[in-house]
Amino acid sequence: MRSEILPRRKTMIAIIVAVVIVLAMSAVAFLMTADRVSRNHLEPELNRLLLNAMEKELVISPPDLMAVRQLMEDFIKHPRIASIQLHDNTDQLLIQIPAVQGPNIDTERLQIHRHAFTTIGHDYEIVIANARALPLYFLTETISTLLIIGSISSLLMFLLYVLIRRWQQYPYHDLKKQLDRIQLLEQDASFQFRAEDPDLQPLVESLNEFYWHLHRRNFDLARAHQQAESARQRATLLAQESARMNDDLEKEIRVRSTMERQLGHTKSLLDAILNAIPFALFSVDQHGNLLQYNRRGKELLKTALLKSERPAGEAGHPGVQLGQPLNGFIPELDDIIRTVLGTIARRAHIQQVHAQHEDSPDGSYNGAEGSSNPANGSSENSSDHPTDRKPLTQQHLTLNSIEQELKTEVTAYALDNSDEAVAVIRLEDIRQRLKMEEMMVQSEKMLTVGGLAAGMAHEINNPLGAILQNLQNIRRRLLGQLPANKRTAESLGLDLLALEQYLRQRDVIQMMDHIKDAGERAAAIIESMLNFSRQNDAMLESQSVSDLIDNAINIARSDLNFRHVELQHSPMDHLPAVNAIPGEIEQVLVNLIKNALQALSQYHTDDEPDWKPVIRLHAWRNGDLVSISVEDNGSGVPADKVAHVFEPFFTTKEVGEGTGLGLSVSYFIVTNHHKGQMLYRHADPHGARFIVKLPISK
Repeated sequence: MRSEILPRRKTMIAIIVAVVIVLAMSAVAFLMTADRVSRNHLEPELNRLLLNAMEKELVISPPDLMAVRQLMEDFIKHPRIASIQLHDNTDQLLIQIPAVQGPNIDTERLQIHRHAFTTIGHDYEIVIANARALPLYFLTETISTLLIIGSISSLLMFLLYVLIRRWQQYPYHDLKKQLDRIQLLEQDASFQFRAEDPDLQPLVESLNEFYWHLHRRNFDLARAHQQAESARQRATLLAQESARMNDDLEKEIRVRSTMERQLGHTKSLLDAILNAIPFALFSVDQHGNLLQYNRRGKELLKTALLKSERPAGEAGHPGVQLGQPLNGFIPELDDIIRTVLGTIARRAHIQQVHAQHEDSPDGSYNGAEGSSNPANGSSENSSDHPTDRKPLTQQHLTLNSIEQELKTEVTAYALDNSDEAVAVIRLEDIRQRLKMEEMMVQSEKMLTVGGLAAGMAHEINNPLGAILQNLQNIRRRLLGQLPANKRTAESLGLDLLALEQYLRQRDVIQMMDHIKDAGERAAAIIESMLNFSRQNDAMLESQSVSDLIDNAINIARSDLNFRHVELQHSPMDHLPAVNAIPGEIEQVLVNLIKNALQALSQYHTDDEPDWKPVIRLHAWRNGDLVSISVEDNGSGVPADKVAHVFEPFFTTKEVGEGTGLGLSVSYFIVTNHHKGQMLYRHADPHGARFIVKLPISK
């Protein structure tokens, strides 16, 4: 429904507005007429009546002013009289109704009338102030009457509007009934709309023409619908046939898509597997040209090309292009590739011989290229048999074209059922394996040396014990006041006191003390060696930090040369015991002392003329841990190598001087066996400082 006001509503509103305007104009005219009548006729007549009445009262001698006042009060009740004043001939105010102060009168709202008259012996002046405005009751009554008239007029107008609307809607209702009736006739072409109102005749003619066109269009639509239905049936048959063909095609597409996805997944999986392999793989054709490689192989080829300073190639690979000879990238593989291709050629010849033998009628073959009979066995080596899955070759090779002293293991395999690639070559970096083998050999040597050291310690310990025991007996028999000594000396006439003085003056007693100290020190060293070489199969036990450090120092002194190095360590008896396996912790400390000694021997500087090599051992408590530090004042570990100090096979020593296993083994012992910590810190002002933290024994 449109939001605009309908014409009939506009008409009704216009009529109502016109009635309101007429009523307002009538009210204004009525009020103006009443005001004019009041001014021109009512006021003069009222004033005249007042003057006549007052004149009658004032002519009485003496005048009765009370009666005059009463008269004025009666007239002041009229709404057109605002005030009345009576003055004598001296202009003295005799009476004023209502009583006001002074003669001031608002002349804007009042009409002033002055009347003078003379009686016997007196002159009087009457001032009458008439109100200009109509009285309030007159306005109220007028508005009430206008509202009543307006309400009655509005009601009459509404009734007239409803009646006119009924007259106007009658022809339209008749047309609506005809439209309802035509819907029940099911498109009767002979039906005609009719209307008695001549104003609706153009509308009726338009409806008749529209109805005829609608009937004609419906007829055309029905015929087109029949044709469309026939076409739909034919299209349905074609769609069903197409659907069957599409289903078959969709099934085939799904099968092909599934196969392609599986092939793609398989290819991705194989590529991922090949790229995840830590060694390089290369496939070559029968001429030794490169056909494919994995990620590690790509890295090696890039390194070889960069080292050879060849120009960059395409596809983001610097000079790496498929189809080029592999030995052109890695010259060291030339002999191996030739051997592999020769072996593959011999295998191909053997397969050809077998095929011709199977196709011959008598099962024999006499070829121009050889007289061997495959049925009785080939003259070739058994390793050339095509079904043999062993490597064609496997040998160690140093590839200096990729990296200096790059030790690798080269293995070649033959590929069967391949159109292009005939062999795959594997390059494996075996430097860590060789170091591991060297470590195992070194470990075996250390075990052997440990066993020999333990045996030697046992063998030395026995005569050393005899030396110390006999030394003690010598001291007792030479210096002791034993009864047997006295008896023997008296029988020989020997003065024991003189003998003792002689021994002291000749430093024999001091020599015996030196022999005792040296023997005890040797016994302590042997005991430390036995503890160090003994297998530590025991569990963690409470150990004194001071004993662990003293034993490690004794072992180091017996094995290392501290002639020019000062070894400093403070008393540590105040520290609590720690959970440790003595032999392992002593091994860690000895290894750290040995590394510090080697670092000091390689440190040379001209900036510190007073520099002296010092190794400091210090221990302190740190919460629930006891920290043991081994510090030297050498050059320390370079900043770029600090992150690798605890890695296996890492070493800062020259080639052949170390395997790089000491710190990694020490780190493993501290962290895994003892649940502790091992750290590296740079010493101040220079040098290395290794800290071992062990849990306190509870």
